[in-house]
Amino acid sequence: MANIHQSIALLKSITYNKQGKVVLLFALYLQQVVKRKNTSLISIVFFGQLNCKPSHLSLFDLPSSDLESFILEKDAIYVGGGNTKSCLALWKEWKLDVYLKKAWEAGVVLSGISAGANCWFEECVTDSIPGNLTALKCLGFLKGSCCPHYDGEKNRRPTYHQLLQENKLSNGLAIDDHVALHYIEDQLTRVVRANEKGSAYKVEKSNQKIHEEKLESIFIGDLL
Repeated sequence: MANIHQSIALLKSITYNKQGKVVLLFALYLQQVVKRKNTSLISIVFFGQLNCKPSHLSLFDLPSSDLESFILEKDAIYVGGGNTKSCLALWKEWKLDVYLKKAWEAGVVLSGISAGANCWFEECVTDSIPGNLTALKCLGFLKGSCCPHYDGEKNRRPTYHQLLQENKLSNGLAIDDHVALHYIEDQLTRVVRANEKGSAYKVEKSNQKIHEEKLESIFIGDLL
């Protein structure tokens, strides 16, 4: 998956208004647990590079009693990495799954890395349980399954294939590190890489065999 700086660059390239100006007036960084002292650092270092007004949502230190409005007033939402299983459980407890879907349907840009990419799909490969890579049901905004860190962790590829073979996951997409998938609504429109060799792959089970198709990608520098 693309790192935070590469993700910012990609957000710059896809969040323009008709005059070609960045409209990231608000950016929201969702994370399972971030201490108060780190919140300003996240905003300044990461999102200070954009012409935007960043805000941070911690469900352990709520910024508002009206989370629905807090989410829906944003132009873009960025989800960091972490424990996907715990993240989704907490979101559902606070109805963020409902609010995020409303935001998506209203045209808010949803993005993220690692767990922040997994969460938008129907299913994913996750390391939420220490020592294991397992299948997990996610929000389901995007069809199929997702496997991040495809080239970054040696067990990702064989585990994804195994879970597909055992029918524990549906067909889906695998994503190398430093690579992003750009969706418009629920359709994949392009694969963006920040290095020379990174890519994404369509991975499917057919006739009891796993088939992997490398997808065409473009360099992020060509978008900026």
